[in-house]
Amino acid sequence: MRAAIALTTLASALAVSIWACGGDDSTINPLGDGGNGSDGNANADTSSGQDTSTAPDTSTPCVGTDLRCKKVSCGGSVTTDLSGTVYDPAGKRTLYNVIVYVPNKTPDPLGAPGSCDRCGTVSGDPIVAAVTDANGNFTLKDVPAGASIPLVIQTGKWRRQVTVPTVSACVDNVVDKTLTRLPAKASEGDMPSIAIASSCDPLECTLRKFGIDDTEFVAGAGMGTGHVHVYQQNNMGMLKVNGTATPAATTLWATSELTKYDMLLNTCECGPPTNKGAAYAAVQAFLDTGGRVLGNHYAYDFFAAPHGPAETQAAAAWLAAPMNVNSPDYIDQSFPKGKAFSDWLVGNLGGTAGQMNLTTTRNDVGGVKLATSRYIFESNSPPDAGAAASTKYLSFQAPVESDAGTSLPAAQQCGRAGFADFHAYGGFGGGPGNAAFPDTCNTLPTSMADEEYAFEFIFFELGTCIQDETMPPAPPSATP
Repeated sequence: MRAAIALTTLASALAVSIWACGGDDSTINPLGDGGNGSDGNANADTSSGQDTSTAPDTSTPCVGTDLRCKKVSCGGSVTTDLSGTVYDPAGKRTLYNVIVYVPNKTPDPLGAPGSCDRCGTVSGDPIVAAVTDANGNFTLKDVPAGASIPLVIQTGKWRRQVTVPTVSACVDNVVDKTLTRLPAKASEGDMPSIAIASSCDPLECTLRKFGIDDTEFVAGAGMGTGHVHVYQQNNMGMLKVNGTATPAATTLWATSELTKYDMLLNTCECGPPTNKGAAYAAVQAFLDTGGRVLGNHYAYDFFAAPHGPAETQAAAAWLAAPMNVNSPDYIDQSFPKGKAFSDWLVGNLGGTAGQMNLTTTRNDVGGVKLATSRYIFESNSPPDAGAAASTKYLSFQAPVESDAGTSLPAAQQCGRAGFADFHAYGGFGGGPGNAAFPDTCNTLPTSMADEEYAFEFIFFELGTCIQDETMPPAPPSATP
């Protein structure tokens, strides 16, 4: 049992009770937030807050080094809080839908590539958890007070574990932004294993702008310990990475190779697609079992007819008829993540809510089908299948549909795919045959193009846990 130690200030006469192992805590409100259980506090306190000798103690036991022993009941609606903003690895742009929590113990190692990551739980016995809003902000209410309080920042396989030096009781403690960016390299935390089939769009350079350290880029599998492995398509794209020749993407698109990765980026292959044989089934299997797949422009080949699997063909009205369609681009705000995307763009890029400017767009998708989410569209493109808009970015979860041709619920899905009908860097078209990382990147502007801002949101959102996309992201369960 725990003892309640009353601290009284002359100015406010506010009673503050500190949890200490070994005494009776029947007068303690274990949430300290009025019992509303908000911001990830899963269990509300339904007690009256009065000391009644007959009331049983139903709060979580406080034993030994349990951080719950450091929680403080401040009285009234006052709580001990942690707040802050989560940033990309570069520490420049905020990130949406990132899980932030105080663990009671060290989190477990992350699952192997291909594991199914559905939303709802995280390891480490969370005491309180939240997810960042469209501006990257979070608030954790009723956290432990004292020195060296652990904090975890996680989205998909990106995870950083830090220590907040001091958390003062009964106030809002703002976490220094240097602690709340994602890791830029493995020495700073966990990162997903990413494979890039490089060609006409230098996504390697865009990822570098996101803040991923150059040491994490390596040529293909087995060529180093980095987390971003680069392959080349049709002798195009990045033919060397840090001086080492990149292997052909045909070796990447095999089941045995794909199982080494969490995410596959198929860039535009510079020309109309050719038949890649068994690669389509291998990529579909990778996606269905938990992989993340992002493609742009001609990479529709992995989703659309005539080569893409029937499952992914059903996700949208694929046109497979490339053409420039430059026109105003709009954000679909009819679902929670679409609205967050619009707000995120305004907060990080500026401009008008619900709109953005893309260059060198194509017309490979009409409308979306089943449970596919449409993020970006153009309104004056040729109609297809009754849809008067051309989709510029879409995302769907996998497996896509049931045997009856209906959308599967999120509880039966593991993977997520995205398709962007534009280049991340519009001025790089043509696929130079002598590109090398990082040398080629050093010839490009260091500033982010509008398309790259869109890709940043797309990239990090693609790796998040699987959920019902019609609902706003919710924090994982926590035990106060």
